Amino acid sequence: MRGSDVENSILVDLLVHGTNNPQNISQHIQSPRSSVSRSCGDLLEDGLVFAKGNGVYSLTGEGRKVAQDLVEQGYNPYQE
Repeated sequence: MRGSDVENSILVDLLVHGTNNPQNISQHIQSPRSSVSRSCGDLLEDGLVFAKGNGVYSLTGEGRKVAQDLVEQGYNPYQE
């Protein structure tokens, strides 16, 4: 796994649900919005997501590859 659990969950959630904002992502992965927002900023700096404006994020090509690798390794951010 590449980064923190929240970062990995965000990447997979964006792969599954597509472009989204931290509020919706936080509900999907059941993590505090502040943690998701902070992690989105970290992923942006790492070049794995890009900001589409108005607080909306999407995967870059590299982010999509990392997310697909996580899924192939069995990572599931929706497990309870």
